Amino acid sequence: MFALRRKVLETSYHVATVVATGVMLWFFLPLWMGVIIFTILYLHEMGHYFQAKRLEQDPWLPFFIPWGYGVSGHTLVGTDSAEADAQIALAGPTVGIVVSVIGLALAIGFNFVPAMWFAGWMVGIQVFQGTLGSDGRRYRKARKLATNTIESQARPATSAVSPYVPLPT
Repeated sequence: MFALRRKVLETSYHVATVVATGVMLWFFLPLWMGVIIFTILYLHEMGHYFQAKRLEQDPWLPFFIPWGYGVSGHTLVGTDSAEADAQIALAGPTVGIVVSVIGLALAIGFNFVPAMWFAGWMVGIQVFQGTLGSDGRRYRKARKLATNTIESQARPATSAVSPYVPLPT
C-alpha cells in the first residue's frame, strides 16, 4: 500500500512541478528560450534518474522549483554506496552537455543567432554544474568517501601510539 501511495505522490508532484515550471517559463521568457531551458534541465534530471535506476537504486521522479527567471531541478536518490552516488552525480551533467551541444548544433544549422548564444551558454552551465556546481560537489564527496573506504579496508589496523606501527595479530 505504501509503494502505491508513494508512486501516486511522486507522479503527481512530478507532473505538477513540470506544469508549473512550463507556465512560469512561458510567462517570463520567449517560447524558444523556455523550451531550451526546460528541455536541457528536464533531460539533465532524467539522466540522474535513469542512472539511479540502472544502478538498481530507488530514485524519485525529478521535481522542479520555478523561481523568477530560472528553475531548479532535483532528483531524490538514496544510494547504498559512494561509487553509485558518484556515477549518479555525473550522469545529469553528462546528459545536459550532450543535449546542449545538440541544441547548439541545431541553432547553428538554422542560423538562429540568439539560440546559438543561449545554447552555448547552456553548455557552459552544464560544464560548471558537473565540475563546480552541486553535482560536481556531490561527485567529489562521493569519490573521496569511496577512496577513503577502500584505503581503510586495505590498510592494516594500527596502534593508538603511532598510525604507522601495525598492531600485533
